[in-house]
Amino acid sequence: MLFDGGNDSIKRGLSLSSLRHEIIAENIANVSTPGYARKDVNFKNMMQDKMTSSIGLNTTDKGHIGFSSGNINKQLFINYPQDTTIKGNGNNVDLDTEVVNMAKNNVYYNALTTLINKRFKITKDVISGRVS
Repeated sequence: MLFDGGNDSIKRGLSLSSLRHEIIAENIANVSTPGYARKDVNFKNMMQDKMTSSIGLNTTDKGHIGFSSGNINKQLFINYPQDTTIKGNGNNVDLDTEVVNMAKNNVYYNALTTLINKRFKITKDVISGRVS
C-alpha cells in the first residue's frame, strides 16, 4: 500500500490544491484591478501520470537541475478561463465564483489529507503488528 503509487497521486493532488489556492487568492486580490484576467489550474494536465514520467531532461553537468515533481513549471498548468463576464474595466474576476472555488478546493485538500493520514496509519499499524 505504501509503495503502490497512490501516495504519488495524493502528493500531486495536494500540490495541485496548493497551487489552485494560490491562484484563487491571487484572483481575489485582483478583483478590482483593471484588465486583470482570471486564472485557474488545469486539473487534468497536473494529475496525468504521463506528465511526470514522460518528460526527461538530459543534464550535461552534475550541477544541472533534473526534472522532478518539485521543480515543475507551474505555468504549464495555469489557464485563463473565459467563463465569467468581463466588466467594464476589462477584469473578469467574479468574487462569488472565487469564494465557491476556494471552498471546493478546501474540501478537496482536506479529503486528500485525510486519505494520506489513513494510509500512513494503516502502514504504521502493519509495521507495529497491530491489527484493526
